[in-house]
Amino acid sequence: MEGYKERLEALIQSKEALYRDMLSQENADVFESAKDLIVQGLLNGQRVFFCGNGGSFAQAQHLAAELSGRFYMDRPPLAAICLGSSGSMFSAVSNDFGYEEAFAREIQALAQPMDILVVLTTSGSSPNVLRAVKMAGEFGMQTLALTSKRAKDLLRVAEVAYAVDSEDVARIQEMHLFFGHLLCAQVEAEIFAEPSEDVDDESIL
Repeated sequence: MEGYKERLEALIQSKEALYRDMLSQENADVFESAKDLIVQGLLNGQRVFFCGNGGSFAQAQHLAAELSGRFYMDRPPLAAICLGSSGSMFSAVSNDFGYEEAFAREIQALAQPMDILVVLTTSGSSPNVLRAVKMAGEFGMQTLALTSKRAKDLLRVAEVAYAVDSEDVARIQEMHLFFGHLLCAQVEAEIFAEPSEDVDDESIL
């Protein structure tokens, strides 16, 4: 029977491989695109909407709170909203229109063109998430997906996508949160960066 240390060693090795995969040029480019999408959107007065199911819903709430509250800096709040946070609205729409419409209906109520939708889904096949992405496209929103390599349908329609190369749901969710934290930190730093002081060329000769 595998013991604690053996399980921990195997876990560390699997996670190390996923973290190192984030250093690939492909994922570095994805991160830059995701960061630019959110920074430019927020600076232009757009809002960032998050959605997901189960553990991904918890992470959607988490990341929306990091932006609308604070991450590292004490600074003004950023316009971030987690879809589905109103239990009454979510259950009413699910009951009256079907669970598939739960996020899409809220997008219809709240979103404006060029707002940003961030979806978190380990499978990439959740009907309500795919419907939300479709509705976002109809509204002229921009989409960022945090998902996995198996999310073929979602990867075809999301404008920017970070796809974790794993079949393990827990590992995928951990990488989504890590990516999201990196994103929040960079977005916060760029939007609220202190303007650099002009440097006197003669002072550095």
